[in-house]
Amino acid sequence: MGYYVKDLKNWCKALYEDSYEMFENSERWGLIVNSMLGVVMIVDVLKGKSWAAKCHPEDTFNMYIGYAIAYCRMRNIPMPEEKKLVKLSDLDTNDEFIYNGSKRRVLGFTKALTECIVRDLGQGGVFFMSSNVDVEKVED
Repeated sequence: MGYYVKDLKNWCKALYEDSYEMFENSERWGLIVNSMLGVVMIVDVLKGKSWAAKCHPEDTFNMYIGYAIAYCRMRNIPMPEEKKLVKLSDLDTNDEFIYNGSKRRVLGFTKALTECIVRDLGQGGVFFMSSNVDVEKVED
C-alpha cells in the first residue's frame, strides 16, 4: 500500500542525506549518476545486483528523485506519492475530502457555485465552505 508525503523532492533529498554514507569508502556499494542520460543506479558489487531509475525524457532530471526510486527498489519498499491538493470547486457531489485534518463529504453547491455544502464525517455537522479553498481529495 502506498503512502503520501507533503513534499516529494524534500523527502527524496532527505532520504539521500540519511543514507549516502553507505557509499563512502565502500567496496560493496556503488552509486552511479549520469545526468546526461537521466539515470541513477545503485550497485551491490558483492552480489552483482543493481537497481536503476531513469528519468522520463519530458521531465527535468533530479538526482535525488532518481536516487529515491532506485533506493526504494533496492529495499523493496513503495515509493511515496506527493499529496495533491485540489480546489473544492473541482469536486463532485458525494466526493470525500480532507480539510484541516477532518474528513468531509460534498453534499452540493450553491446556485452561484461560490460555496459548497459539506458534511463533517467525524462530527456530523452540515455547513457551508468557500468553493475556492484547497482540499485533499480522498481517493476511492
